[in-house]
Amino acid sequence: MQAAGRLRKLGRNQKLEIVGGSDVFSKLRDLSNKGNVVSKLRHSFFNSSNFTATNVLSWVMKNTVESNVVGLSNWADQGIFYASTHKKKPSLCITDETLELGDFYGKSFEKVTITDIVDSSLDFHMNRTGGLEELNDDMNAIVGKIRERVRAYGKDFYLLATGCDEECEREMELEIEREEECEVEMPSMKPSNEKRWNFISLFTSYSPKQLPIYVHSLKEFVRDFIKPANLARVNWSDNIYCTEN
Repeated sequence: MQAAGRLRKLGRNQKLEIVGGSDVFSKLRDLSNKGNVVSKLRHSFFNSSNFTATNVLSWVMKNTVESNVVGLSNWADQGIFYASTHKKKPSLCITDETLELGDFYGKSFEKVTITDIVDSSLDFHMNRTGGLEELNDDMNAIVGKIRERVRAYGKDFYLLATGCDEECEREMELEIEREEECEVEMPSMKPSNEKRWNFISLFTSYSPKQLPIYVHSLKEFVRDFIKPANLARVNWSDNIYCTEN
């Protein structure tokens, strides 16, 4: 994206070719259906050859916003933690360790606003360290700015809150990322028409080769048509045959 932004003659004698897998263009189409892009994509844009740089930029901007939103609550929590423990007893800088599995993973997923998440974080840290009245003027100002920034940039955004600690949340985020990475849109397949043949000849033929339709032995079929290729190393029976159907 940064390199593309430095093309000063883009649209004159410079051009940008956009290359992506079917999963990328599928996500662009999904955004079109939801209407969540800066410049709405038309459904007809699903054909990758019809996408423009504006469409891709809109999609990238949306991803950037979502990424920043996820980091906003962590940033606010760390800032409040710093303000609540500044120049106080060192023991307050140590939070209680979570040891029980129920505390790690027992709470259900819940969709809440970022402002609610930050308010909960503020309540937790203030209750632990003595409250807002225990903060000096500088730290009070920092907390106030954090809350203002969260209200400004986190408005109308929701996150799935789990109550997990940071390590568990990272594990879950990685798991979700793996699931997303495995999402592959399979190309549409056109079904083949079966060839009709005289099935009664099964009872009068002495060999599969005498049937009025071309047949493959199972061994030949696996070798020629089935992937991975190492399946052909299996000692398949010579007495099993497949028709073209």
